[in-house]
Amino acid sequence: MANKDLVWYAAYGSNMLEERFLHYINGGIPRGSERNYEPCSDLAPPKDIRPYEINFELFFARESSSWKGGIAFIEPEKSNESKTLAKLYLISKTQFNHLAKGETQAQGIVEIDFDQAVNEGRKVFKRPSWYGLVLFLGYFEDLPVFTLTGEKPIDVFTRPNENYLSIIASGLRQTHGLNNQEIFQYFSSKEGILGNYKSYELYDLVYERTNKEIEFVRALFDQYAKDFNSMPDGDLKEKKKKELENLMKRYYGEIHIDNLGESFNI
Repeated sequence: MANKDLVWYAAYGSNMLEERFLHYINGGIPRGSERNYEPCSDLAPPKDIRPYEINFELFFARESSSWKGGIAFIEPEKSNESKTLAKLYLISKTQFNHLAKGETQAQGIVEIDFDQAVNEGRKVFKRPSWYGLVLFLGYFEDLPVFTLTGEKPIDVFTRPNENYLSIIASGLRQTHGLNNQEIFQYFSSKEGILGNYKSYELYDLVYERTNKEIEFVRALFDQYAKDFNSMPDGDLKEKKKKELENLMKRYYGEIHIDNLGESFNI
């Protein structure tokens, strides 16, 4: 018989990285954050952890002062065409309530009516709040799955900070075993990232390139572009273009390179 005090929490943002999520239980300051989290009264580690997929679209919005950019949300309405990668933590209801309090920075005690959330598919426990909506996602191994998001649809998206995306990328590797190319493709279509990151910027982020590597290669491309733009049309210019194309492919694979180098578009 399933333990009625346990629920699955589905994390789809930075909490997919286990070491970060555990700060909601144990307290302390996570890597990449300035916030000191209050420990939960129930310090037990998650009873189980699993990879998971949810049919609610992931996007990035708002402006987090601690993350200095947009943060992850899912749409409050289900879409069978959407596939958001997530991680399940089997935790107590006390721990989920503590997590909800931390995510919304609520004052006092948070006590979610989980039965109502199951019956109605959702439950708003705090207004106004960025993460004040509990969504019921169904059952997994006879226990209910819940996650947190915003109550209302959002149509203004915000660029997430590089450090924030790096933590989510680490969570995707840890949880789903994705390689860098798969993470790049996953991020590329998400609102908030789309149009706010050039393809090579996102590629460098996902591949965890150092600033020194990035500066060297981009300076090299800039020089190639200057040489190319100063050359007269003809065979030598075409040869220069092919050299640059080959260099870009070696560094960035087959992705479209958008305006890397001085006005050189390939």
